[in-house]
Amino acid sequence: MPGDGRRWATPDTVRAKVRRRWDDGTLLGAFGRGEPFEALEIPLAGPRTAELGERLGEVQDWAAAIEDGSRAGERYTVRYKEVGGRRFGRNRIPSHAVVERFEQAWRLLG
Repeated sequence: MPGDGRRWATPDTVRAKVRRRWDDGTLLGAFGRGEPFEALEIPLAGPRTAELGERLGEVQDWAAAIEDGSRAGERYTVRYKEVGGRRFGRNRIPSHAVVERFEQAWRLLG
């Protein structure tokens, strides 16, 4: 998404990380053994502080896409961090997608 070659995370990024846990048998094995779900905290690469003001519309669209991808928490929970400072003020942007339950993983993976 950004012009500097650095990619911002998307809901597909989150899905791919969880898919790896499915493909290697971690999720299904734990579920089958009746083990409690171990939360998956997926860091979300996003805009740098300088990009907040320069690319505000893109940042807003990115944050909305991350939130929409969670399907109101059905697929993952979005954690936020505050960034910014004097130039652009303090802003909250997505920092992590957290899959907290087997049901969320199943919905995310379809």
